[in-house]
Amino acid sequence: MKVAVLGCGTIGRGVVDILLNGVKGMKLAKILDKKEKFVPELIEYYTDNVDDIMLDESIDTVVETMGGRGFSYTCVRRALELGKNVVTANKELIAYHLKELSDLADEKGVYLLYEASVGGGIPFIKTLSNLSQINRSKSIIGILNGTTNYILTKMQKDGLSYDEALKGAQKLGFAEANPTADVEGHDMVRKIAIISMLAFKQEISVDDIYTFGITKVSKKFIDIVNNNGYTLKFVCFTNRTSCGIELGVEPVLFKNDAVFANINYETNFVKFDMDPNDALTFIGKGAGRLPTATAIVSDLTVIRDKGQKMFFNNIKKRHVGFEDKIVDAYVEKDGEVKLLQGVKSGEIRGGSYDFYAMIYKD
Repeated sequence: MKVAVLGCGTIGRGVVDILLNGVKGMKLAKILDKKEKFVPELIEYYTDNVDDIMLDESIDTVVETMGGRGFSYTCVRRALELGKNVVTANKELIAYHLKELSDLADEKGVYLLYEASVGGGIPFIKTLSNLSQINRSKSIIGILNGTTNYILTKMQKDGLSYDEALKGAQKLGFAEANPTADVEGHDMVRKIAIISMLAFKQEISVDDIYTFGITKVSKKFIDIVNNNGYTLKFVCFTNRTSCGIELGVEPVLFKNDAVFANINYETNFVKFDMDPNDALTFIGKGAGRLPTATAIVSDLTVIRDKGQKMFFNNIKKRHVGFEDKIVDAYVEKDGEVKLLQGVKSGEIRGGSYDFYAMIYKD
């Protein structure tokens, strides 16, 4: 099994190192990157011409770790068209093109695997794909962004302001210089789209998913909810409703003794409710060089061993939209924080609040 790695940044280099350390039945063939990024000790593997990989019939598997949807999409689609297996950690690519690329992989009789696209090294994508064949999914809720979970944990445990907690996350490498994708929820939108498509067996438009970020959470808001026995978390969720499914990414309040309230710092956590399987939970480090690279190589072992392919069954299109519910929520407007009880969830999401968080009811 000869493997080419597209992109040798943090994750790609992790995959390269694991392969060079020796994995039975696998051989690193090529690394695609820009010339200015070539590393001297790996020079024999490098190319800056993607044709050196795509037109090499001896290379049967491509690992994509470049990110984005432009050149990455072109490379992944071309690899599949040429009958090469593809493993990717690219959540944006999979969120927007899962059905198209899955259909192409099925047509060509090759693998498209993406365990590392959600949850880093937490191995639940293949498990979810398998369970969804025989279970009816009811709900998903997860903390699937380590950056924002770290920020909120520091605000609540150490009394930091949002800006102070963000700067600390950036200093430690948990947050990017431009943290928008994390703090506005775009990262979790892509993740919940992927797992919801697998769980609920339907194509989902990323643009249909409601998002309310955490950039305006204040220390005052945190102090008040803490004093009333709640912990603030930034979550993604999907629920089956009487009229379809609802998806969202927003801040939510949990009682301090709840499991979700005690998932701290960069740790990720996700809970699936299914019938007849009931509840399943997964916890672990959701990002990082080695956990993500390990998940990619785990996918490579599936291909090597001719294991089970991923299935995306687009059974039917359900309505995507919120079901109005009666909720309790803390809201902040112009520096004033107050508790609203027995209000419609649509009034909270549609209100002009600087910040809000609904109280979680299991």
